[in-house]
Order: sequence, then C-alpha cells, then structure tokens
Amino acid sequence: MSKESSNNKPPRVNNTLMFNSWTLCAFTGSLRLQGAYEGRVEVYHAGQWGTVCDDQWDDNDAEVVCRQLGGIAKAWVGAYYGAGSGRVLLDEVSCTGNELSIEQCPKTAWGEHNCDHTEDAGVSCIPLTGSLQRSVGDRV
Repeated sequence: MSKESSNNKPPRVNNTLMFNSWTLCAFTGSLRLQGAYEGRVEVYHAGQWGTVCDDQWDDNDAEVVCRQLGGIAKAWVGAYYGAGSGRVLLDEVSCTGNELSIEQCPKTAWGEHNCDHTEDAGVSCIPLTGSLQRSVGDRV
C-alpha cells in the first residue's frame, strides 16, 4: 500500500468505481486496486487496509474482484504490480467465481497467513463499456 493511502477509509459508494487522483486507486466498498483498472488487490477490514496473498489465487478469484469493480478478469501473482506494505489480511482465497464479493469466498481467517509481500495478489479488470462510473478528485 502506498504510504499516503494506507489510512484512508473506504468510500461509502456501493458498486461504483471511484478514482482518487492522488493515490490512483480503484475503490468499491472494502476493496481497492492500486491502479485504475489493474493492480495489487487490497481489502479493508477492522479499520485498516491490507493486501491479499497469492496462495491459491487464480482467475476465479480475479473474476469475483472484477465483479465488484465491473470488468473482465485476469489474475496476477508474485507481486506482479509491486509489493505492498503493512499487513497481509487475506490468504488462501479460493473463490468459485460465482461469489458477489471476495468476502464471500473461502479463505483463512482475517490476518492469518504464511506470506510476505512478494506474494501479493493482483488483478486486471478490463472495463465493460458503460459498466464503470468514474469520479475524479482527491476526496473519498
């Protein structure tokens, strides 16, 4: 996570992709990407942002993330979009691809992991025409 974005609370907008111009993050509820349509996956839980470990991470998991953001999914592993910092909050995420949010997927307990940030999971979500709404500004 970038230093300036690690303490931001998630916006209170459901299923709307929002862009924060100073952190360049895609947000929806308790999920964000460190990039506009692709990047390291970060989740908000118990008052803090953290990364997702890439153990078991595949296109089914990416599909659920992109369902939350809107778009066609591709999973990336091995900190493809760069290593995060702070806590790793999720590990062994094993979505079927049918879940509506990453919180519904089977996974280890929040904060339990055997990973470091070289294993941060990422996704790319190719936007579907007309499915994403953009808001630009530094206010969330």
